Amino acid sequence: MTCPILLVNQFKTRSSSSPPPPTSLSVSDSSDELNECNSLAEAQRITNKKSPTSPSKSIILPGPELKKSQSVKLTNISFVDLSPKKAVRFADDFGLALDQIRLIETDELPHVPSGVFKDLQIYDYENSSNPERTKVINYMEPQFENPIHTIDFHNRLSQQKILLEQANAIDNRIYGTVKLLSCGLHKHVKIRLTADNWLSSNEYDAVYISNSYDGTYDRFAFTVDIERQRICAGNNIQFCLCYEPFGGPQYWDNNYQQNYRFDCLSRTIPDYSS
Repeated sequence: MTCPILLVNQFKTRSSSSPPPPTSLSVSDSSDELNECNSLAEAQRITNKKSPTSPSKSIILPGPELKKSQSVKLTNISFVDLSPKKAVRFADDFGLALDQIRLIETDELPHVPSGVFKDLQIYDYENSSNPERTKVINYMEPQFENPIHTIDFHNRLSQQKILLEQANAIDNRIYGTVKLLSCGLHKHVKIRLTADNWLSSNEYDAVYISNSYDGTYDRFAFTVDIERQRICAGNNIQFCLCYEPFGGPQYWDNNYQQNYRFDCLSRTIPDYSS
């Protein structure tokens, strides 16, 4: 007969390895095994009755050992950007920071570091053997105030029946407009002009401005081309206006007998022509 201790050890040894394949047992062997198990169970029952306070011992039966499964613990991983940070700075064309703000007083000049000029190509025209090309231009400058901007414009117009509104010179041309009191359907307005202090003079017709009649006044416009050789420093261009109603007397506007005069001047400017 196999003792209980050896049987338990045998069961433990079997449980640590995979169960053996089933074998055929004889009837006598199986009955002996069953009697031994029943005797062991009866002895354990009697022991439990004698000591009720002692903990019961479990009997390990033959078979594969069941192991407790261990679940995998999932932990939350916070993804932290461990890449190095990049600092971005903005600068102007001179390499100066854009976030530098400084209040400059009216009597204080700003200080610019000399390093910002290292890449600039500064050309010294004064000390250069090939200075900047220049040219001299002649132009006409008015020596009168345009009457339309004066406070007594309408008073003069009522007295003279004709009055210059404005005249300006561009290049070698004089542009102007005239306002006159309408004295009839047919009328003629002319400009008398001299470029040699009245040694000679020419007359030019003004043109009626369409739909300019307001029930009392009419408006005319004129353009006069001046010979370029007359526009030279020291010379002057003068003109006056004449209004001839049909069948009536002539009316003149000569700027209080001073005429409207343009002085001819000259100046030097850079020559950018190729």
